Amino acid sequence: MPLNFPQYHFIWQDQYGPEGKQSIMIWKQHHSFADGASIMSYILSFLSDNYDPTALINIKPIPLWQKILLRLSLPFNVFKVLL
Repeated sequence: MPLNFPQYHFIWQDQYGPEGKQSIMIWKQHHSFADGASIMSYILSFLSDNYDPTALINIKPIPLWQKILLRLSLPFNVFKVLL
């Protein structure tokens, strides 16, 4: 996607299908917005009547030592981005 335009594209078409009683949604976005599982969860949360958030992929908790290392490495990462 060109960087001088929004990093998403959304198409909605009503009266889709053989009887015209269905709709179709096409959503294209830059990968930095969300991964596939989280964006599908978001879309299903407002499109589906029987949305169950407990059926989502479980993410294991981050250990304390990794949280500490991430916070300690932040100044180095900022410096790397500025160069």
